Amino acid sequence: EQKTAFIRNMFHQIRTPLNIISGFTQVLSASINELSEEEIADITFRMMSSAKAISHISKMLTASSGQNDLIGEATTFSCNALCREAAAAVKLNVPDKVEIKVESKIPDTFDIHTNREALMSIREELLDNANKFTKEGCITISCCQENADITIAVSNTGTCIPVEARDHIFIPFTKLDSFTEGIGLGLTLSRHIAHQLGGDITYDDTFDKGTRFIVKLPINLSQGD
Repeated sequence: EQKTAFIRNMFHQIRTPLNIISGFTQVLSASINELSEEEIADITFRMMSSAKAISHISKMLTASSGQNDLIGEATTFSCNALCREAAAAVKLNVPDKVEIKVESKIPDTFDIHTNREALMSIREELLDNANKFTKEGCITISCCQENADITIAVSNTGTCIPVEARDHIFIPFTKLDSFTEGIGLGLTLSRHIAHQLGGDITYDDTFDKGTRFIVKLPINLSQGD
């Protein structure tokens, strides 16, 4: 039964973005000269988002199979700039009731040395989860330095994770709500990537205003484990 449910869910998760790409491809090929620049921009955004969703599913399945080739070379970049970029990329489900904020205790000139794409994928996964379960209030990304580590937290004022479920949220294919999008691998993949970056992701059970996940990574990956 679990295998059948998983296959059906995977079929839905892959078919939906593929249908979007296929449908809009037909629209563009048949009537691109009749579309305004705004309509073309919107179609392009939706197709890119759908392609990104398929790529994300592919990465999750790769991680779940035990392959460890998800992390590329480390580069040096501004931690604050990455967080602002991730926040700007979030398309809020309820933009008139939800605000997204970036709060940092480190200067903009503070750089970290790690894999930028991998860290961004973690940020996007946590922000996407926060967005799914926040109907009003705010989603906040916060940054601070703790000795040789950088700590980045994503919190939201939405639904709290039940106490009895907190020990299971990082287990593959765990979904707290069967009616939400996803296949239950996002947090598993994010923790897997964090471990490859020499750090970890934890659920903050002291946060009582919603949900908060904390990512702790070494500031310099080459000096980490």
